[in-house]
Amino acid sequence: DFIILPGAIVRKSRKEHKIVITPPVRWILDNIQNKLNEKKYQKYKFVPWLFPSTKTKSKSLLDPEYVNTHGTRLKDTRGCWLAVMQDLGLEGAKKMLRKSFISMSKVVLKDSFKVMFLSGHTKEATIDIHYNKSTDDQQKEYANEVSDKVFNFNKN
Repeated sequence: DFIILPGAIVRKSRKEHKIVITPPVRWILDNIQNKLNEKKYQKYKFVPWLFPSTKTKSKSLLDPEYVNTHGTRLKDTRGCWLAVMQDLGLEGAKKMLRKSFISMSKVVLKDSFKVMFLSGHTKEATIDIHYNKSTDDQQKEYANEVSDKVFNFNKN
């Protein structure tokens, strides 16, 4: 299964983007659905957006024309993001989460071409340039490997 983002809401490429519904994504979607089943959020069940706006007109929620407008969707996820980060005891920006996901995908898949399908990038070079990060331990390992192979002379 996929979450399909229409090109109209994808910022840079303006092309449709698909997000695979993995078990962790399914867990999050199920939690959102469970929230909508709580009594105080029942009125938002008819809103077609994943994150409905709390500033919707309650009396107009039965009007299908109003419910399908952009006025019923959450336009900024900053408050939601801050609440999630506070609950988890973490710091960071949404952009950091995306960049970390892409970097970890590159490590796990070991293939920039495959990562392109997950990240929505159109060029492998973008992934190779911007997501080719290494840890201090990796840098030490690389330096020692080069040192052993190139400069392996005896010191007396």
